[in-house]
Amino acid sequence: MKQLFQRIGLWLSFGVGLGFAAVWIGIWTFGTLSFDVALARSFYFQLRALSFPTTEGTIIASRVEGHYDGEGSSYTAKIDYRYTVARQEHVGHRVQYQWSSFGPGEARRIVAQHPPGSTVQVYYNPRNPADALLQPGLGASCALIVLFTMPFNVIMLGCWIAVGQHLRGTKGRLPWNVVARSTPEGPMLHIYRQSPLVSAAGAVLGISFLGIFAVAFGSLGAPQGVLVSLAWIAVFAGAVWVYRWQVRRARVLAIDEFRGTVTLRQCDDSMPAKPTPRTELQAVKLRKKTERDSDGDEKHTFSVELTRQSPGDEPDSLCLATDWTEQQAQSFGEWLSDRLKLPLLSARA
Repeated sequence: MKQLFQRIGLWLSFGVGLGFAAVWIGIWTFGTLSFDVALARSFYFQLRALSFPTTEGTIIASRVEGHYDGEGSSYTAKIDYRYTVARQEHVGHRVQYQWSSFGPGEARRIVAQHPPGSTVQVYYNPRNPADALLQPGLGASCALIVLFTMPFNVIMLGCWIAVGQHLRGTKGRLPWNVVARSTPEGPMLHIYRQSPLVSAAGAVLGISFLGIFAVAFGSLGAPQGVLVSLAWIAVFAGAVWVYRWQVRRARVLAIDEFRGTVTLRQCDDSMPAKPTPRTELQAVKLRKKTERDSDGDEKHTFSVELTRQSPGDEPDSLCLATDWTEQQAQSFGEWLSDRLKLPLLSARA
């Protein structure tokens, strides 16, 4: 009876956790996609405005408005201007179609460039002359907004990829930090400690998040366009560096089906590795390692090995992966066991 109640409790906790995750992912996706659609729409209007006719206008007023909430402060340059189209006078207030938030220094610079009484070029919609703006096209503020939305989109995509992987299951599949490609001799596996794409996405997430703060605080002393450009360079450079770093750390397992050998080497090792005849391979072994963290909780990691024994030598092993989760190690071990026709064994470190 006690075991029955324990089993019911596990299923209930699993169901509640699954439901919470589904609701959270749904809300995050709806909010992120709504913002993306609104952003794409404003970018379309910004690009369309490049073809608008222009007329000369006069600045009526210009000021900086601050917006304060629990997450911080943002600043917007508010410009009022008067212009005439077909002898009819209009008053415009729009600088750009998308909502533009600046640091205090950048907002003050924009206001300083448009003092009251100065003339300005106004772009107006020929079908509706009251629809006008001062800055058409895509500029630094657009790049800043995309940088702001980057972490939200990375998290959303990561959640849905994880859901897709879970629904597809792992039986008969390689984990996503193992990439297989076919060669004339047989399959070649690149075994990564962490998936290069996942690592690059993590770098984009972290660097873009920090870049927003760098632009916000740095705009007090430097032009926003320069800071946004540097932030985007850091995002791309960081993602490429992390991707290449994971690739260099990969282990490459080549299965030569014609010669009946397997070869394990480091991806960045220029020296050729010695092939191991498949007749010397004995099993695929999953080794479990248990450690305790600072709170005393147990942490389990798994390694995947190919055990072998050469004639006249002591048994040894080829270590393919370490510090993996049980699911990763199990799916990889099953794939290797099926491919190499070897038994799958479990052991403790």
